[in-house]
Amino acid sequence: MPKDGNADKVIKLNSRRIACSKTKTDCVSNMQRKFRELVATTTVFIALATVFIGMATVFIGYGDRLHGDKVPRK
Repeated sequence: MPKDGNADKVIKLNSRRIACSKTKTDCVSNMQRKFRELVATTTVFIALATVFIGMATVFIGYGDRLHGDKVPRK
């Protein structure tokens, strides 16, 4: 029984029951769109984290040490 009062169908998809007022194709494409949005968001987050870590590494001075330059000690 659908929990949503507007849903007139219950579609079984990947062993989960999904209340949907649209056709099965519409529900699948909606789930695919949400998945693509999740992948895009995750990719952007990983890219920004990588840039931040790279900038922090260079700022701290590890970038100079990797190239064999002498870094003055405190």
